[in-house]
Amino acid sequence: ALISGLHAKAKIMLVGHEPHLSSLASLLLTGNETPILEFKKGGIAAIECFGSLYPCQLRFLITPKWL
Repeated sequence: ALISGLHAKAKIMLVGHEPHLSSLASLLLTGNETPILEFKKGGIAAIECFGSLYPCQLRFLITPKWL
């Protein structure tokens, strides 16, 4: 509810832990909470939404090893 009330061009950063973070990412990308991404500790994902919370687009997923 908090995110959906933001301006369409708002930029936000969410920080979280597993398994909730991968479930949220999957929900934004597919509309389903079944995890499709694997987050490692310290990993980063950029997800861009276009006026609604679903469907969104994965811009990048960076693992801690890559950082």
